Amino acid sequence: MNYAVSVALNKVFQDAIKHINVSVIKYIMPNSDILKSLVEEIRFTLRVSEYLQRVTEAGLPLTVPDISSDKYELIGIYNPFLIGKKSAGDIILNNIAFDENARIYILTGANNGGKSIFTIAIGITQRLLQCRIPIPAKKATMTVCDFILPYVPLGDTDANQVDMIKKSAGRLETEVKAVMGIIELATARSLVLMDEAFTSTSESDAVELAKSALIKLGNTGCKCVFTTHLHRLVADTEEINSKMPTGIKVDNLSAEVVEGKRTYRISRTKPQGSSYAKDIASKYGLL
Repeated sequence: MNYAVSVALNKVFQDAIKHINVSVIKYIMPNSDILKSLVEEIRFTLRVSEYLQRVTEAGLPLTVPDISSDKYELIGIYNPFLIGKKSAGDIILNNIAFDENARIYILTGANNGGKSIFTIAIGITQRLLQCRIPIPAKKATMTVCDFILPYVPLGDTDANQVDMIKKSAGRLETEVKAVMGIIELATARSLVLMDEAFTSTSESDAVELAKSALIKLGNTGCKCVFTTHLHRLVADTEEINSKMPTGIKVDNLSAEVVEGKRTYRISRTKPQGSSYAKDIASKYGLL
């Protein structure tokens, strides 16, 4: 009798489970589609939360910028990707302002002196502003941009290298096309960040190409940081400014070196005229 009851109850339970399975599947399938559509938003929210937590735990400043139609000033900016790689006390805070005396900056200085880190930090703060997320800085007044236009050197693993092979294009040709693509997109509301453009040709040619690019960028009215090792370009700043439209000026930024040591401070001055490549080569035994 007990066995018969057990078999009967088991059958009833199995039949019930089948119906439940169908109901659960009917509920989960449409609702899981909603969750799938939110995956990127959830991932983004988690990354933002992680960023804010890391900065807060490191004791570094965060701020919500004031929004302006024309004023642009970052005070105490830093690159948050340095957190964990350096102690918070070793992360240098820098300043930059785009104003009537400088709409475009030529940034030069020592190799491994913090130029690219600084340039990337500007791009990060602008992206965060556009997403309404607190930025890594002490204080800021910023404008909203229509485009953030970066240029980085072509590397061996860069997809552009594959394009060069497919199109039989030379490295310089690829660089020039990339730079012109940025110039054609840029407007007076754009932020252009160029790192080591025209490295695939001689210094004299690179300087002439860089001067032409800077003048074309000036004609767009964009804000720009042009990071380079072309120290001769700095000597031609006045010549470049003489060809700029009214209200657009070029100024110099430099990665400071004090007594041969990199400070990672970016100052609004002309460079010392050396990239300090030899000490890096000596460090690794090349010299």
